[in-house]
Amino acid sequence: MQGSKLTGDCKKASCGRNQRDWIVYKILTAGRLENVPNLHYIRNHREGSVTVAPYMHDVVIDRLRSLVRFYKLSPKSFFLSVSILDRFLSVVKVRALHLMCVTVSSFYMAVKLVEPRENVMSVKHLVRISQCGCLPNDVSRMEKIMSKRINIRDCDIPTSNHFLQLFVSYCHADEMLHFPLEELNQRLYKLVLKLEACLCHFALLQFRPCVLALSLLSHELPNLMAPTAGETENRGLSWIKVIWELQKITQISDTELLYCRAQVADCLRKYSSPVPKPSSASLLGMCQPGLPGSLHYTSKLAHHLPTIPECSSWRPEQESLLAKDLNLAKTMQLVVNPVPSLGKHPLQDATNTNLYCAEPRRIFDYKNQHLEFCPVNSTC
Repeated sequence: MQGSKLTGDCKKASCGRNQRDWIVYKILTAGRLENVPNLHYIRNHREGSVTVAPYMHDVVIDRLRSLVRFYKLSPKSFFLSVSILDRFLSVVKVRALHLMCVTVSSFYMAVKLVEPRENVMSVKHLVRISQCGCLPNDVSRMEKIMSKRINIRDCDIPTSNHFLQLFVSYCHADEMLHFPLEELNQRLYKLVLKLEACLCHFALLQFRPCVLALSLLSHELPNLMAPTAGETENRGLSWIKVIWELQKITQISDTELLYCRAQVADCLRKYSSPVPKPSSASLLGMCQPGLPGSLHYTSKLAHHLPTIPECSSWRPEQESLLAKDLNLAKTMQLVVNPVPSLGKHPLQDATNTNLYCAEPRRIFDYKNQHLEFCPVNSTC
């Protein structure tokens, strides 16, 4: 749950005398620094163009979520990598061919800025795991190009995650969330996971980070409020009052908040659906050019299962049924390869070192693999 706890600023606010005033000051400061990336060319993508399409942007953001889960990094690394990626896409019109290399480079730069040194992976390992289709030298060159176009060291630009933590701290200081700090961090972690899912929806990138965070909080706050005795009738009015106060601080209009909230609700409804989303992409793994020739049979890999005895009572009607099945397979254009006998397999001779698999083959091919990883279903 690293990175899901309240930041040092939020902790300081929870123990000071003027808690709410201090949080309001932090919200106003973050509001002056927030930035909305200009991705109009992605939004206006035409069919047949070589530039990035909106669905491509959703796929690479989802890939960033998978990389964060695989390396067990903090959510801050994910939000910073998305910020770096969108800032670069707003100043450079990237082709679809180079999008994955830009995404991996953004992720690697964010990890080096946020994570401790022992959690930073090697470029070679990152390229192999991400399956970006580029070389480690390509990632290094892309980092230099991105550093020249945008200010990577400027990590003070607030993200939607930063606003979400400030808003939750404001609700906690207003005694809206009657939870201990540890339980509050757990509930905040679930909110962060849902916020990550929202960033995979390209339509939500048109809103400011504070609008997206407040829309998600207004959608989830009724479920987060702890029921107390004598407050069951006024629960709805109380959380609406807090949302209205935050809306006034951040200067968000009612139309913008309601429209973004509807988009967030639609996005979370799709991700929380039990029906898996179909994906046309497949995860492929290919053998190295010299690997098949170096594979030799070894007796250590030989199985010790007994040979399956053939049935002694073979009847003619069974032979006719087998012939019908073979004819049906030929009409359906299915290739039926005869299975060799286990006792006469050519690789059974362990002393023959000249036998090897000369035909390069795929190690695995998952044609039904889903790129979309939704932590909402698994944790909420």
